[in-house]
Amino acid sequence: MEIVEKVLQNVVNIREAMSTVINIGEASKLEEDLSRLQVSLDKARAVIYRGEWGRFKNKDLAALLSHLKDTTYDAEDLLRESNDQQEKDKGVIGVPQVFGRDEERDVVIEKLGVMIGRDSERDLVIEKMGVPLTRFAAARAKGKRAAVGTGAKSASTPKRLKGESSRAGPIISQAKCIGNVSILPIFGIGGVGKTTLAQYIYNDERVRSHFRMRTWVCVSDLFDKKRIIEEIFKSITKKDSSQHCSNDLQEGLKNKLKSQKFLLVLDDIWSITNREWDELNALLRDGLEGSMILVTTRFQNVANLVCTNNFEPFELKGLDEDKFWKFFMDCAFGQKRPADSEYNDLHDIGQRIASRLCGSPLAAKTRTFVEYGADQSLVELVSGERTRPEDIGIRYLDDLRSRFLLQSDPKYPDESRYVMHDLIHDMAQSVSTNECLLLQDLSSRNEGRKLHAVRHMSVQVADESLKSELRDIQYLNKLHSLRFGINLKVEITWFNQLSNILFLSLKGCKLVKLPESIGELHSLRYLDISHSRVEELPEKFWRLYSLQVVDASRSSLRIIREDVTKLINLRRLALPTGCALKLSQFTGLGNLSHLRNLRYFTVGPRNGRKIGELKDMDKLSGTLAIKSICNVKSKEEACEARLVDKQYLKALVLQWRDSDGYNVRSIENGVLEGLHPPRRIERLKVKNFRGESFCPSWFKPESLPTIRSLELFMCHCLKSLSIPSLPSLEHLMLTWVRIEELNFADDTPSGSTDCDRTQHPSRSNGIVCSRGLTSVCLVDCDKLRNLDQFLSPDYLPSIKSIEIRKCIRLLSVPTFVGFDRLQDLKIWHSYEMRTREMVLPPSLQRLSIVNCRELDRSFPSCLQTLPSLTTLHLDGCNNVESIPIGTNFQVQYLLLKDCSKLSSIGGAHALSSLRCVSILECPELLHQVQQPFCRDLMTKEECELLHKFLQLRMIYH
Repeated sequence: MEIVEKVLQNVVNIREAMSTVINIGEASKLEEDLSRLQVSLDKARAVIYRGEWGRFKNKDLAALLSHLKDTTYDAEDLLRESNDQQEKDKGVIGVPQVFGRDEERDVVIEKLGVMIGRDSERDLVIEKMGVPLTRFAAARAKGKRAAVGTGAKSASTPKRLKGESSRAGPIISQAKCIGNVSILPIFGIGGVGKTTLAQYIYNDERVRSHFRMRTWVCVSDLFDKKRIIEEIFKSITKKDSSQHCSNDLQEGLKNKLKSQKFLLVLDDIWSITNREWDELNALLRDGLEGSMILVTTRFQNVANLVCTNNFEPFELKGLDEDKFWKFFMDCAFGQKRPADSEYNDLHDIGQRIASRLCGSPLAAKTRTFVEYGADQSLVELVSGERTRPEDIGIRYLDDLRSRFLLQSDPKYPDESRYVMHDLIHDMAQSVSTNECLLLQDLSSRNEGRKLHAVRHMSVQVADESLKSELRDIQYLNKLHSLRFGINLKVEITWFNQLSNILFLSLKGCKLVKLPESIGELHSLRYLDISHSRVEELPEKFWRLYSLQVVDASRSSLRIIREDVTKLINLRRLALPTGCALKLSQFTGLGNLSHLRNLRYFTVGPRNGRKIGELKDMDKLSGTLAIKSICNVKSKEEACEARLVDKQYLKALVLQWRDSDGYNVRSIENGVLEGLHPPRRIERLKVKNFRGESFCPSWFKPESLPTIRSLELFMCHCLKSLSIPSLPSLEHLMLTWVRIEELNFADDTPSGSTDCDRTQHPSRSNGIVCSRGLTSVCLVDCDKLRNLDQFLSPDYLPSIKSIEIRKCIRLLSVPTFVGFDRLQDLKIWHSYEMRTREMVLPPSLQRLSIVNCRELDRSFPSCLQTLPSLTTLHLDGCNNVESIPIGTNFQVQYLLLKDCSKLSSIGGAHALSSLRCVSILECPELLHQVQQPFCRDLMTKEECELLHKFLQLRMIYH
């Protein structure tokens, strides 16, 4: 108790001193008290750390520890308040850092997150679902990992299984189903792998081909029919469900489910009544016959309730002993097994642990990391480099993921979102029960809870209760984080009581304007108003001196004031596009030197708007678009931006002006020279540049070693372009660039010998080449007449995709002999193309030719040597007379339009095996095929891939 009393007494003394300091002597004593408090805090934290391990066995220790924690929090609040006030008085607000995350690094999870020993269960469930287990499909499925099922594991929060169960019995006739839709539940103990099995099935190629529509909904512990319906509707229609009333939404969903055979996974149903299930099932059961619902749950009674009578619930049990032990050892040691002298001892320990885990894969993952990895340090910093707080945070996050305490969210596989398995969540709740509060019912808020110790609260009560009743809750001033888990509608007037709040989430709230009292939350670090209807921030918003993060993404925010530049501690400011553009035109953006993200910066002619404002913003990351560079008058002025020092930027857009033009401005060559990108840049786009050459000194391999994408847009004054052999360049796109010549630059250092030139990494047999370039897109390059010095397998040995559109004066293209890796070829609207025999490589998978004069004279002979071709699109090809469908020509997607001489495609029967056929305006084919003819058997994924290949790329950004 001594340490508690010491900290508590220091807090009391300092509180009194801070309110009465009037002279230098008292100020000096306050400084000493603050120093002593800091020392006491360090000791208190050490005691807390040691005491955590014993509090579950000793109730007296647990009570003491709770008291010490509460006192320690109070002391930390006091020190933070003092520090904020001192920094505010100096005009600089010093605040703790905010951790962030840039990209995934999940080697361990990728390795361990596979379906261990579950192939038989997978195939059994798939067979029950009526999906054919053909040998060809099974082989393909076995060789292809599922996207969601591998990128993220269990997101479930299923609860406890009650009662006994039996194995699924034989399949009963389909006629005994209730409705057209069958429902098969999978149940089993927590952590056994129900959700992972469901994901494995969901992404199996046989299942993907069988069900035209697939959607996944995580139900969790609260069965909310409205939310489930909205998620299903949004998933299958790609439309915002909030724009529809409830009745329209349900009718729209019913109609959609009747149109195609679907698979719906309802993951982790916990508690549900007969009435709730009947209401939901009434919307689903009349879907197209053969559709399927897969349910996962811990409860056998839930499984019995939802199961249709053509199935019995499928129980998933733990792995058998041998498979589990092998998996356990892989989790513990990976590829590095211990030496024999160490192995025997560890083997015995491991056997004792494994025997208590009931064959649960999740338990194996988490327990082995706890037992065998407890002595590893949590974070090891990279020596020799300046480490950002974000980097430290990434290492903490990676460590939590490597121990399987956090897992990627399967609903958002391409985003950095994380979930916690139910077993881990239960543990987290038990250790934080006095500090975290989920408020769902105000009437029972005081039962068994120490509200004075609560620091983090999530509110999920009705709006009507918030306006007054929550004000009566004591100790609001102790909260560090407050989250509203509802779409808040009423205005809150008690925010000024949150004197120590650090995190406030009003995500999804329906308020149009935030209450002015938010401006009094001087300790606030993080404000989330994303997905909200907030249109305007309070006038005194700039008073939130300590604010680090404002997330207004996908909100209705339209008014942002220029005094936001006074928030000099901002690290992240996520705004809707309109507000982001307004922000880019504010004076004094350079004050935000800690900012990590800035989508746009618009250069102006006045002080405070010049490009030099970017000088000290070296922490910017992600993408930066600099607009109106035409206001920069010299190379020296451009250098003031110090772009080369912004090492965390990944993408850079340099835009000189909004409109195009054809008058040369030689001064822009010098400005381009001064805009030296950072060395680690990955994507560079240059727009509306009017210099006559694109050859700055930094446009060379050693200055851009990591650049992957280069795009020039509306650079009308360029006459020629030489691409250096950039080692990492993968994608090149030129749009409305009026060059007459395109080639590769010989960037071998001057004075090199012939031997040096031959052995240079950018050379192949002495020829300059770009080894990494896989994609080339040329659009509206209307002065380009030939590509002989560019499109050659010697120059482009790795090319996979070539797209040439509206290069109207292009006379010829190469024969494509030697392009052994080419998969996609698209040539459109090259009206002056001369006759030249086309020889296509056997690697080609997708081909699209549109209005290219005589280019199509090589058809059909050149098509017969394409065993890999799946997609053929011909439009305005008036020299094609036949297409040899069948034999060696196994195309699956055929689109023909305006081919006036086409008279044979092998007969109408030849089209029966194709996944997609569209034939329009081909008069000579009318005797074989009535037109317009359309056949579509594609899955949703196939349709998206075909559309992606054929659609015009977005060239306006």
